[in-house]
Amino acid sequence: MEALFTMFRFQSCRSTGDPSAPRRVSPSSVDRNSDGGTRRSLLLRYGVAVLATLLATLLRKLLDPALEDAAPFSVYFLAIMFTAGYGGLGPSLVALVVGAVLATYLFVEPRGTFLIRDVEHQVNLGLFVVVGRSAVNWHESLHRDAFETRLPHLHLEMLPWYRPSR
Repeated sequence: MEALFTMFRFQSCRSTGDPSAPRRVSPSSVDRNSDGGTRRSLLLRYGVAVLATLLATLLRKLLDPALEDAAPFSVYFLAIMFTAGYGGLGPSLVALVVGAVLATYLFVEPRGTFLIRDVEHQVNLGLFVVVGRSAVNWHESLHRDAFETRLPHLHLEMLPWYRPSR
């Protein structure tokens, strides 16, 4: 309870200076420890994004004999969704960009270049970016909704006399 109070103590008033008007608390401000550090450091979250993308690249490389030139971007959706759940918006966008770059360079003909000659692969890249970004947005909205449903309960827990019913 003390840690929860510490998390919210600087969120008690709006910029107008009215201490009776609580300021809207964002998920990022609640995702802090009492010492000011984040629960998952930025380095860890972005590292997981890069690692998940590299694992997706390894999976695609293993599937390459069967898939050949088809579906160069598909396995990267796994990395994007995992990263969105673990690291949030920024790291999942990194996974999206790194996945697009790696897939284009390694699995789109002509391989070993960033040139995409085939219209089919140009459309696939565009769809990958649009669908990947949509998936990230969807996950962010779920995260925000879940946070906002917990928010009234978190405010009650700040009160020293509050005892949740069992």
